[in-house]
Amino acid sequence: MDNAPHNLHCTPQPPADEMPPVELRTPRRSEREEMLNGKLYNPADPELTALRERAGDLCTRFNALPRGDHEARAAVLDDLLPHHGENLDILGPVFFDYGVHTTMGDRVFANFNFTVLGGVTIGEGCVIGAGAVVTKDIPPHSVAVGNPARVIRTITDTDASALQDYAQ
Repeated sequence: MDNAPHNLHCTPQPPADEMPPVELRTPRRSEREEMLNGKLYNPADPELTALRERAGDLCTRFNALPRGDHEARAAVLDDLLPHHGENLDILGPVFFDYGVHTTMGDRVFANFNFTVLGGVTIGEGCVIGAGAVVTKDIPPHSVAVGNPARVIRTITDTDASALQDYAQ
């Protein structure tokens, strides 16, 4: 048995007064642009705070509407998601952090407790499972489930022919 002490070879850090200065992005873009470009950003920025509050209010309004009030629900989705296709079927409750950064294609179905974070695209003909938290783009004609949402299969032409409403 080896009783010698084991050396872990850690790289020593220079003292704080010898640390190189942090480079700032100059000129700095808006916090919204930084966020959309995947950079570190300040979520307390007034513009981002206003967008989140607006999205939260629209989600609350959508979630309070009766399922059968198609016209009012569609109007809220138009405000919340200005970049969406036709024939969305979203059950709710829904939760979007900003909404305006999300794009949804035609004929998207989202089951209960649908959450979308960030500027993602959900392609046409997608089915999003109950409780899904979408944090990345979902390709067209996909079934995505889970937290975070992941694609578990592609919707095929055979699937579509079995559901004529979907295929049209």
